[in-house]
This record gives sequence, C-alpha cells and structure tokens, in this order.
Amino acid sequence: MNLLLNGDRDIFFPDNKMTMVTGLDEMRQIVDNALTFFEEEWFLDLTLGVPYYQRIFIKGVSELEVEVILTSYVSNLLGVMDVLKYESIYDVENRTIAINMEIKTLEGILDFSTEQLGT
Repeated sequence: MNLLLNGDRDIFFPDNKMTMVTGLDEMRQIVDNALTFFEEEWFLDLTLGVPYYQRIFIKGVSELEVEVILTSYVSNLLGVMDVLKYESIYDVENRTIAINMEIKTLEGILDFSTEQLGT
C-alpha cells in the first residue's frame, strides 16, 4: 500500500485523513511516478529515473529505441509483469513525449497514459 497522491504528485489528505491506495490505483500511481522521474533528478543517486535527456530526447534516436527504453523501464517496476501494448506521440524537436500503455500487473490489466512529458 502507498499513500494517495494528488494530481501534482503530492501527498493528499482528503478530509484531513491519511488515505492509502491499493490495487490497480496503486499500480497506476507507481507507473506514473516512475515515468515522471527523470534520470539525474535526485542528487543522492543520479542513475535513478528515466533517461529522457540522456537517451530519448536526443537527435537520431529511433522510436523503436524509445519504446525499448520505456517498456524495459516499466517492466522492471515492482508489481509489473509485462507491457502488453505501447503507443507514444514522440516529438524529438520539442523534446516531449506522451505515452499510452496497457500493462499486465499482479493486480490486473492497467490502461495507463501520460500527458506530454519533457520541456
């Protein structure tokens, strides 16, 4: 179980009560937090996070390479069994990506999507 986060990924206390999130909602929150965590963002371990600026938003990277990077990253999250479907809207010029995935988790099938990530 994890603490419920709001849309800004901050701890959220509805009615001033600590609320836990479980099941597919917890998996959605885990995947969302992982995909919005950029590599080199946390000063205590610069290797954690998705390598958006290091390997994805660079000139010459193919959409297949981006798919492999992101699906591998998600597949390694605790509770994720497999990525069943992957789609993205990838704009290398503007350094943004929107991601849609269907993910098989221990809790069931998760339909996941992000808004544009990047600059």
